[in-house]
Amino acid sequence: MERKIEKTISKEKAQQLSNNFDHYIQTISKNNKINYANCAWFDINDLELYLAYAKVKAYKTGEKLSGIRIYFGNYNSKGKKGDLTVFISPTILCKDIEKTPLEDKDLNIDALNFGSAGVPPRKAYPYGQE
Repeated sequence: MERKIEKTISKEKAQQLSNNFDHYIQTISKNNKINYANCAWFDINDLELYLAYAKVKAYKTGEKLSGIRIYFGNYNSKGKKGDLTVFISPTILCKDIEKTPLEDKDLNIDALNFGSAGVPPRKAYPYGQE
């Protein structure tokens, strides 16, 4: 029997959330005619290498990783001006037991960026499935 992973949502719920986001983006961008991204894609090998790198860095500083924080960003440079992006930063376990994981600090390393899925990335969830 296949074991269900905790904290997942059904494909139907994910599709509903994706559709809600697309509707929201269409609503806010209809006047400025900007085509916003609705997804980002990261190579699995890049993610695995980055997580291994983060674990080593945390170990060397006596820290313990607690999770991954995904930040939303906006380029403000020539050629990419207005383009949205996401980048990933590992978090370290806060030693204060009164705090929640949301208050964990980012590990002091470079963030992972340069995921892709098109310019701008737009895919309907679940992409490639009928």
